[in-house]
Amino acid sequence: MRETVSGRGSGPCGAPVVSGTSFCIRHLCMRRTCTNAKAPGHDLCRKCKCEASACGRMRILDWDERDGHRGATFCEGHECEEAGCARKREGDGDGAYCLDHRRCAVPGCHRAVNAQPPWEGSKCMYCYEPVETRRENGTTPLGEWDHALQEALKRQERKDEETRRVRVLRELQEGLGEAEGARRPPRTRFAAPSYWQSAE
Repeated sequence: MRETVSGRGSGPCGAPVVSGTSFCIRHLCMRRTCTNAKAPGHDLCRKCKCEASACGRMRILDWDERDGHRGATFCEGHECEEAGCARKREGDGDGAYCLDHRRCAVPGCHRAVNAQPPWEGSKCMYCYEPVETRRENGTTPLGEWDHALQEALKRQERKDEETRRVRVLRELQEGLGEAEGARRPPRTRFAAPSYWQSAE
């Protein structure tokens, strides 16, 4: 807890200042090691507060002997998740990366989106142009992810083919059963012997 010292001066509001600072407890940045005044409408100073508009969370900081602040300009919720990148995330809550490091929107693909033409958009260059097209055009070599995707597509095609075959076999069996039933004579009802009947 910060110690207020009365009698050694007062802050701009006239309240006792916190030891080693020029501000009272109400106007001092809430970060324990910071000696700056709070930013208007926030609990942290401008150097400690995330720079995203309307965000009051603490930015990712490292201590620096010169001015007590060094590091990112955004909090963990607004900084790009790409290692070594300190830019602001894009998107409203669903984006975890900056414009340069956005991830492909295709489920299962974890590549960064290429912001250069002709692959501009929400997909990486590998998902933008289908594997088959790239193979035919020879535009890009196939990578590990492409091979995994091709294997998954082949498995799905085999599964679809097997499902189709089972459906055809069932239809044939049902058709044979109906045709066989048409040739069979109708079943006669079994007549019970007279001694099975109850005496009344």
